[in-house]
Order: sequence, then C-alpha cells, then structure tokens
Amino acid sequence: AHIVQETVDHCCGIDPDLRTTLNARDIVDSLQLYRCPTHLELISVLRHLTTVLPRSEVKLLVVDSIAMPFRVKFESQPEKFKLLAVVAQLLMQIAGLGVCVLLTNHVTTKVVQGHLNDTSSYLA
Repeated sequence: AHIVQETVDHCCGIDPDLRTTLNARDIVDSLQLYRCPTHLELISVLRHLTTVLPRSEVKLLVVDSIAMPFRVKFESQPEKFKLLAVVAQLLMQIAGLGVCVLLTNHVTTKVVQGHLNDTSSYLA
C-alpha cells in the first residue's frame, strides 16, 4: 500500500488534476493477489485466468517472480522446460486477450527519502 500511495503522490505532483480521480485506496481495493509458490499452482491460476479474463476489465497481470515456482528439483530438465513452455503459452494466451503481462524475477523495493533533495523519493 505504501508504494501505491507514493506512486499516486508522484503522479499527482506531475498532474495535480489527477488528485480528484486517482486514489490509492481505490487502487489497492481493486487488486487481486494470487500466491503461487509452486509451478503447479501457477499453472492452475493461469489456466483459471484464461477463462475469467475474457469477461473482465483486467488490464494488467504481474507475475513476481516468474522463476520462484520453478526453483524446485525436477525429475529432468526436459520436464522443467515443458512446464515453462506451458506457462509461456498461457501467458501469451492472456496477452492475446488484451491484458498487459509483466514478468519479474523477484523484485523488492526500498523507498529512500531525501537522497536527491529534501523532498524527493526514489526506489532503490
């Protein structure tokens, strides 16, 4: 929630007219979070999303981290590659629905105050 509020404040600093329509609470309330610690859970959620997204107003899917569910020991490399291909195919199918798909590799953030000047913040 802190990052969302910082982003809203930053955007409203650029365009003060956004203050009337851009609200951090509304943004946070509109988020849906799925935790997928395993590759099987990730595939299951992605399959589910391919069925519900055509009837939704979802514009963005963020997968953080794409690598984490695949850090388990697999029977063989071909098995791992096959499952990665399934994930890639599902993500391309979701993107084909007009949803922006953003993949990260385990992003963390730290908001640092006052390093550039007394009123600025940036993510490190």
